[in-house]
Amino acid sequence: LVILPWTGYNSLRYHRLILEDTTGGYNFWLGTAGGQFPHIRDVHQALLEQPDPAARQSYAYGQGWDAISADPLGYMRTRGTELGQLLRINYGADERLVDGFVLGQVSIPHLLAVFLLEDSLYLLLVPLGLAGLLLHRGEHGRGLTLLWIGYNLAVAMAFFAINRFRLPLMPFLIVYAAAAITRDEAILRPSGVPP
Repeated sequence: LVILPWTGYNSLRYHRLILEDTTGGYNFWLGTAGGQFPHIRDVHQALLEQPDPAARQSYAYGQGWDAISADPLGYMRTRGTELGQLLRINYGADERLVDGFVLGQVSIPHLLAVFLLEDSLYLLLVPLGLAGLLLHRGEHGRGLTLLWIGYNLAVAMAFFAINRFRLPLMPFLIVYAAAAITRDEAILRPSGVPP
């Protein structure tokens, strides 16, 4: 319901089917080029030369597939690294607010906020959420939760992974972490649903 209007808008605007947005090609190309930071300026510059977002998307997907075709084993070797990026602090969002993008400049308050409020919370929730998934194997919806987690991990590996890719996992990790801490299966069920 949220994505469908944007799919319609983008498809009408650019006269072709665009399922969600026009940045998928950009993310895919960066992922095939070895991740976000080493090639971000080159990718940006090449995409700015394209006439519109739909052309940028097509061009970027083409570049990504060309990179995979040229070195499929090289692409596969970097997938584990991309998955590991989910645990890294990504200072890019703050760096865009100051001069010197990709120079490593980051404000200490931003770094501390990300570390304490995002990374630490995530690192605490992952083991607890996984424990909750193991403890409550018979619960309805567990299979869909595992499918959702698997899908998000696969997307992170196929494209490139930064900390915002964690966000779709957080609600499920929170619920299953709470179920693990309390060992209460009722947390996983809406009221009125029998065990």
